[in-house]
Amino acid sequence: MNIINNKKGVSPVISTILLIAFAAALGMVVMSWGKSYEGYSIITDVRCEDTSLKVVTIRNDPLICHDNKSQIFITLQNNGEMDISGIKITMLGKDGITSRNIDKFIKVADIFVMKTDYSSIGQLQKVIIVPEIDENKLCVINDIELDEIKLCKNEN
Repeated sequence: MNIINNKKGVSPVISTILLIAFAAALGMVVMSWGKSYEGYSIITDVRCEDTSLKVVTIRNDPLICHDNKSQIFITLQNNGEMDISGIKITMLGKDGITSRNIDKFIKVADIFVMKTDYSSIGQLQKVIIVPEIDENKLCVINDIELDEIKLCKNEN
């Protein structure tokens, strides 16, 4: 009779230990998944803060102009702390709005001259330029908004 009582006592102890081990293992899996997800989110936010573009100026004159027909010319510099994988330019005109994604890798401190068409929107009124980092992530907190776009000087 003593042997039967010992066998009944062993089974609940083993099942309790197995249950605790399973719960701990499941908890570790969930915690490691949560940490990796949270870490990615934080890195992405910091990366946008390190991104910056500026319109290059010469003698306090920004190098952005249009030809009064269909083309806009912009000279940009990456003055942030990280490389940029592209830019999105949105142009607002009297007859509409158009956006272009320009896939141009711009290293830190590099200067990039771009030309793009705006003929479908009529008279150009405003330009918004947004830097882009990995996987089409736009950094709208660091956009450039320009509403005084001059006519290009024809220097011969």
